[in-house]
This record gives sequence, C-alpha cells and structure tokens, in this order.
Amino acid sequence: MPKFRQYTNLERTPPSMAWLIRERAKLKGMIERRQKQMDDLPREIVELQSKLDALDAVFPLHEVKVDPNLIKGTQTKRKALGPHGLMTRVIYEMLKKASGQPVFTSEIALEFMRRVGIPMSRAAKVDTTTRVRYRLKQMCRDGNVIRHHDPAHGENTEGSWSLPKDSWARDDEDDQEPLRKAA
Repeated sequence: MPKFRQYTNLERTPPSMAWLIRERAKLKGMIERRQKQMDDLPREIVELQSKLDALDAVFPLHEVKVDPNLIKGTQTKRKALGPHGLMTRVIYEMLKKASGQPVFTSEIALEFMRRVGIPMSRAAKVDTTTRVRYRLKQMCRDGNVIRHHDPAHGENTEGSWSLPKDSWARDDEDDQEPLRKAA
C-alpha cells in the first residue's frame, strides 16, 4: 500500500484520515476482486455450456432413451480433508488443552493441517480455516462450543472459541467424554 503522504501531501497524516484511506482502499479492493470474478464468469459459463452441449449430443445415440433436459443439476461435494471425525477430535483436543481460554480458528486449522499432513500453502490454509470455521459454527449451534467473537462482523475478525466450563473442568475419568461424542 502506498504511503498516506502520497494522498495527503502531508509529512504526517492524521489518524482519522489514515483510517478513511485504509477503509476506502479495502472496499475498492473488494470491489475490484468481485469485478474480476464477474468478468471471468461469462467465459467459464460458456466453457461449461459447451461441455454440457457435447454430453447432450451423446444422449440420443444411446439405446436407452433419456431426455437430458429432465436431468436436474447437482453440486459435487468436496473431498474430505482427513479421516471422518478427525477435525472434530482436533477441535475438542485443542479447546480442552486451552482450559477455557479462547482459541483462534486459524490455530485449530493449522494444527489440523499438521496432523493430516496438508502442505502449508496460502490456498490450503484458507480452505482448511473455512472448513474448520463451518464445523465450529455447527458445534456452537449444537451447544458443544462457545463463541467469543461477534458473528455480525463477518469475516473481518478472527473467530475465537472455547469449550463450556463443565466440559474442560471435569475429572480425569470424564476427560474423554467430548472426544467420545466426536468419534
């Protein structure tokens, strides 16, 4: 980002003006990113439509007659990042180890990536953090996790989470109970 003095022609830019410049730069960047996505979409749609037309051309050649226009669209599921239940177990283990202190979503995601062996690239971190965030949101709705951030701020703030007090303050015999539920 350019220096604020480039915009204000002042040696020292007042904090209020610096904040305004930063906010405008963020919003303009978001608009430009969305605009680029919108510009790429028509090309992608044309490519997908040509593949669909090629498949539709094969249907009449088959001995079993099916009208391709009757086939409903579906969305493919993404491949799981790890074995079934591992993400939930990692979440419970990290939150339990924190003893009631909030843990950031990205910390949990990084630990999960280490356990599964996912390479530490920016794209992999973003994808894993998003998936961990969705799992934590579901666990929060189920009452198994407590949210310590305001969800109204959306994706502008880092989420922090903890276990309810009764989950991490149990005796050693009961320590494995949240982990058993996750398995």
